[in-house]
Amino acid sequence: MTYRFILSVIIANTLLFSQVSIDSTPKSFNSEESINIPTQTLPSFNVDKFIEEDDIEKRSSDVKPYRFANPILVDFNMDSYGLWTILDDGSSIWQLRIESQGAHSLNLIYDTFDLPAGAEFFVYSNDREMVLGAFTNLNHKPHGGFSTAPVIGDAIILEYNEPAQAEFSGQISVNIVAHDYRDVFFNEDRGYGDSGSCNNNVNCEVGNDWQDQIRSVAMILTSGGSRLCTGSLVNNTSQDLSPYFLTANHCLGGNNSWIFMFNYESSGCSNQNGPTNMTVSGSTLMASSSTSDFALLLLNETPPEDYNVHYAGWDVSGVTPSIPVGIHHPSGDIKKISFDYNNASNSGNFWDIDSWDDGTTEPGSSGSPLFDGLSHRIIGQLYGGVASCTNFGYDTYGKTSSSWNLGMGNYLDANNTGATYLDGMDAIDLPDPELNYSDIDLIFDLNDGDTEVSSLTISNTGEPESVLSYSLKIS
Repeated sequence: MTYRFILSVIIANTLLFSQVSIDSTPKSFNSEESINIPTQTLPSFNVDKFIEEDDIEKRSSDVKPYRFANPILVDFNMDSYGLWTILDDGSSIWQLRIESQGAHSLNLIYDTFDLPAGAEFFVYSNDREMVLGAFTNLNHKPHGGFSTAPVIGDAIILEYNEPAQAEFSGQISVNIVAHDYRDVFFNEDRGYGDSGSCNNNVNCEVGNDWQDQIRSVAMILTSGGSRLCTGSLVNNTSQDLSPYFLTANHCLGGNNSWIFMFNYESSGCSNQNGPTNMTVSGSTLMASSSTSDFALLLLNETPPEDYNVHYAGWDVSGVTPSIPVGIHHPSGDIKKISFDYNNASNSGNFWDIDSWDDGTTEPGSSGSPLFDGLSHRIIGQLYGGVASCTNFGYDTYGKTSSSWNLGMGNYLDANNTGATYLDGMDAIDLPDPELNYSDIDLIFDLNDGDTEVSSLTISNTGEPESVLSYSLKIS
């Protein structure tokens, strides 16, 4: 009996995370034929009741993330919903229109997202002016699902493009549609007054010395895309740009499908809308504790280079911070910065800001980083409080020094260096590896009892200090 053995080389760069999306255009945009896309209209709900519940929740002592949307449970899969169109070249298009009347925007959570190589997925507004994607098999997540950021309007279209002779049929299933009833992201007339008027836009003069730390902070869409928190990318002692992200424990819930929105801020000091397209999808929970109300996540996608993010430094020494500074998204508003010109107060596993001197925090700020005003390092994340523009009360932040031994240190100092503080660093273009191997025939035809030996030389001819990982597979 003759056997054929094939030795193949598979490359996997250890520093690579899946890209967010690729530049492409839905195939239907280039079609001259008009396709009557089937629509799934979601049931209406009482918006006034939701707003009334939000007002009660805001006055409650029970700390919850800021709610802006109603997460509506659905089961929209490609087998039972939408329309398939087969093109002349053998490729196919699947489309579904989702409408929730009165919504200012819609964002989606998917319980299944499995695409073959070459397939592309898009979500776009009814007028095609706003397009998310293309998303590909590179966007696969460890938990098997996916999530997409808010798209303007009360009707959106999903489009899947599958090439001819794909290795398998793609599967996409939507299980939550979040109906934005507060018009958080796209209302040009809003005036961004959902947060108090005492707040400072981060690109005002008071934020000039904090531009690095500002770039580390992101808004989070939690709880099935219906609530908002804030958090920050954080550096680690290996300084390998692993996208660790710090927020509050009480923000947790469905974090594998969270959307992280970076750079949602005014370009200047005046109130102007910011970009909503700089997002990444999904995270893995690494460590958390209610003792200091912290949660450390690892983003499932590394923010692309053009997001220009910063990985903030931290201090876990427990030394009382001077002139504390908070950077956050109050009430889902564009990014703000707040100052306390006094030292924080020690309160067990928490730091207390007794009263903000310039700016404040609000629901939506939960999980946001508290920085030491001198070192610019994170020393806590927001748990809660009573501060507002009309009430100069306290805010409470979980201490990083307490969180350290509750699991945070296992990841931010995985090599046990014993560091008690670390400065931040910008995302940089890490050196690229390149696989090189000797030119050799690696296909052998062997009979029973035969042996044959051949050597293969593998090397990394990439940039200096680059890291190449590879595996060898015999089939």
